[in-house]
Amino acid sequence: MRKLFFCSLFLSVAAPALAADNDNDGYDETVDCDDSNPNINPGADEQCNDALDNDCDGQVDEQITFWADSDGDGYGNASNSVQDCSQPNGYTNNSTDCDDANVNVNPDALEECDGFDNDCDGSVDEGCDDPGGNAGGDPGGDPGGDAGGNPGGNPGGDAGGDP
Repeated sequence: MRKLFFCSLFLSVAAPALAADNDNDGYDETVDCDDSNPNINPGADEQCNDALDNDCDGQVDEQITFWADSDGDGYGNASNSVQDCSQPNGYTNNSTDCDDANVNVNPDALEECDGFDNDCDGSVDEGCDDPGGNAGGDPGGDPGGDAGGNPGGNPGGDAGGDP
């Protein structure tokens, strides 16, 4: 008869050490390209002319294009830009505003039946049956005319279009 002996082998495995954040900027040494300087990390803005890679993207003192946003709607004027390392006040990082003087005209605006390209898609009053006027009122249509009559407008109003 044989005797069986079982040996238990217990291995102790140490938990992996957490990466340190030596400069306490919220980025540990695995992603922070200079973990001794809290002003240099992946979330920092690039600073011009300091010969440092402030934002840890592998480029030093790079400049990008920003476009003027005169109406403050978050969309910039494609014909008015500056090169800078960080976004200046009054500028945005896109150039898709087709009317930078009107906060209600931008790529996210809803198209209105008013004779303008409100949503900057290159089409004016798409989806409108009567550009410049409408059946439910008179924005952009005949002065004073409306669907219910014609006080001050064209005879017949704008119910079916401008006669």
